[in-house]
Amino acid sequence: MFCKVPNSKRRLYHQFCGLARALDFVGERWTLLIIRDLLLGPKRYSDLLNGLPGLTTNLLAKRLKELEQDGLIEKTKVPPPNPASVYQLTNLGLELEPFLLAGLEWGHRFLTRPTEEEVLDIGWSLLRLKNLYKTGYQLTFEVHTENKIYHSALRPQQIAVRDGPHPDSELRLTGPPVYIHELFFGPTPASELPDQGLIVVEGKFGRWPRLLAAFGLS
Repeated sequence: MFCKVPNSKRRLYHQFCGLARALDFVGERWTLLIIRDLLLGPKRYSDLLNGLPGLTTNLLAKRLKELEQDGLIEKTKVPPPNPASVYQLTNLGLELEPFLLAGLEWGHRFLTRPTEEEVLDIGWSLLRLKNLYKTGYQLTFEVHTENKIYHSALRPQQIAVRDGPHPDSELRLTGPPVYIHELFFGPTPASELPDQGLIVVEGKFGRWPRLLAAFGLS
């Protein structure tokens, strides 16, 4: 069986190693961050550009072209009432999720609080919940922060984290990104943040303690 190599003129490692071959595909600067953002759902070109400060228009176009050529993403149309062209991960691209989640977990140990120079999109933090979920729960909740909405659907054996609201949401968390991040990852105990007025919790009775239990929070 022959191994596929990336369809581009980029520099390759030329090593017969699974990690080296993976980096041939996704080791370029910004590539993994584009894939990270697409794990949260399909994105328009402008969504990706606005969500990745520091990435130039020309470089984004180059990276998207490479990812399309390599079969990791595809361009498709969103139907009415809001038609648009969007990029989404293919099945091959979706298979990178464990790779990215492992990187999220490894790098999280070096995070404290965001500096003035650092951007915090709470969607990036919420992806890490896939590593922390205890399984066995049935709950759908939304996170509203600044001008963005995300939702997570917990099912007994799996968890989804996606852009946008959910029609069957049972719980709504609202607050600044830094406190939503702190809710799930500390150091302040999660149960204290609503009491301090730092986040607002709204929803059906019993869903808040269920959410805390699902991620082993205090």
